[in-house]
Amino acid sequence: DAVSLLWRLELEGVNVGDRWHNLPNLKEHTDDHVLFFNDIHMSIALQKGGYVDDEAQMRKSLLEFANSADDDYTQAKVCREVGVAISDGIRHYISGNYDRCAKSMVPIRDRIVTIGGSNAQVPL
Repeated sequence: DAVSLLWRLELEGVNVGDRWHNLPNLKEHTDDHVLFFNDIHMSIALQKGGYVDDEAQMRKSLLEFANSADDDYTQAKVCREVGVAISDGIRHYISGNYDRCAKSMVPIRDRIVTIGGSNAQVPL
């Protein structure tokens, strides 16, 4: 929830100060991949917090998970079909490379809903 709130505040132009650095240490969870919805929030937190090495490890782990997990495992399929592109798109957006962000996100825009999430985001 904190990641979603900070992200939305920044999108609205609010300076959140050093709050990205005040989030819990997520390093120990970069290889979990229980729910991609959580993975993408963790990726945002790592990138925005400046934890470059941890985010790179998470990206590597996501790629391995997407390419090696059993096709019957739903989260691996989600990661493979839309997750890697979402992760790349957000990484490009955060770095200010909006053209590359669009190139990552546009092809999967109609399938992003497959990552799931909570009903809190529905009205947004």
